[in-house]
Amino acid sequence: MNNDYQLYKLYELYNFRTQASGRFLNIMNNKKNMRILITGANSQLAKSILELEVFPKENLFLASKNTLDITNRKKVFKLISKLKPEIVFHFASMTRGDECAKDPKKAYLINVTGTKNVVDACKIYMSSILFISTNEVFDGKKKAPYTENDKPNPVTVVGSTKYDAEKYIKKNLTKFYIVRTSWLYSKWSSNFLHAVFSKARENREIELVEDEIGSPTYSLDLAVAIKKLIFLKKYGIYHLSNAGNVSRLAFAKKAFEIKNIKNIKIIPIKLENYLRLSKPPLFTALDNNKAKRLGIILPNWKSALKRFLNSKV
Repeated sequence: MNNDYQLYKLYELYNFRTQASGRFLNIMNNKKNMRILITGANSQLAKSILELEVFPKENLFLASKNTLDITNRKKVFKLISKLKPEIVFHFASMTRGDECAKDPKKAYLINVTGTKNVVDACKIYMSSILFISTNEVFDGKKKAPYTENDKPNPVTVVGSTKYDAEKYIKKNLTKFYIVRTSWLYSKWSSNFLHAVFSKARENREIELVEDEIGSPTYSLDLAVAIKKLIFLKKYGIYHLSNAGNVSRLAFAKKAFEIKNIKNIKIIPIKLENYLRLSKPPLFTALDNNKAKRLGIILPNWKSALKRFLNSKV
């Protein structure tokens, strides 16, 4: 067990003592034998679930892209018919914005067609689904954090394909969790923080976008929140991200401060001037109040970032 796991034990103990602990513990005891199939088993979220032992390992059935091609309908049906899981954690997806913009057909095939295959199998074999979606289902024109009641209007390929998948899930299943998160990071995946530190080491000079605002999310925090959500069996759409919001520029500056990295020349730029294939929405901070009303509270992004950077190998 690492330091993050110990911190989580303390964090969860606090939550159990202060937020309807009896309800959580009783439900958890009744769910010990729940069978869970995880697609995208090599994803950072799947690895976070395994690292924290959020669920007993003997209850988890892991399917990476090497063992399950979600775009192959026959293989999806064969696996789900064999396992008959109570729930499928559908993490397999194509989420890198520039890659999706470069090959939108592939993004649609994986994010939409692949999800349809999983959903159709879940419907036949009576499995529920937990689907990971994105803040990019929104257009970024709102000036306050987005709630689950706000109407999506995606402006990127990754956002539009994820939203198409959301609509198919809602149309065909009654037992589903659609979890929208944003700016996910962990030690397992190449992400914004990895790119920032790499560029800083190489150049001591870095351009950072000052007007793109979002809610950074530590994958370990998301893993714990997901556990609580499915044990409550409150189906629906939820926003789960670390509390608060921040610009890319301020997020990177805080990371440098925590790691005591100095002598970095930071050049603020506007998103419109940042050269990339996919331009994300300007403001896509997420409002977590729906989950909060259930007692699911994620830590502030600053706390999450500090834990990540202090424990990262």
